[in-house]
This record gives sequence, C-alpha cells and structure tokens, in this order.
Amino acid sequence: MRMIDQIIAFNKEFVAQKGYEKYLTDKYPDKKLAVLSCMDTQRHYGA
Repeated sequence: MRMIDQIIAFNKEFVAQKGYEKYLTDKYPDKKLAVLSCMDTQRHYGA
C-alpha cells in the first residue's frame, strides 16, 4: 500500500471514530502560545 493510501485510510478511520473530539477547543485555547516564523526570501548575491 502506498503511503498516501495509508494516510487517507488512517484519516477516514480517525474521523469515523471521532478521534478529533479530544482536540476540540474554542477561540481561546488553553495554552497561551503563538508560533511565529519568518523566512527571508530575498536573494543576497555577493557585491
């Protein structure tokens, strides 16, 4: 079985068993954490 097929099968089972319910939250999550990332896409060539 290809990996994508395994992922889709797992996802279908996860949803069918409502495995996501333990991860439900409201708009104010319990953990006060924000992840901020930045990627500089400018190219710097030697002068």
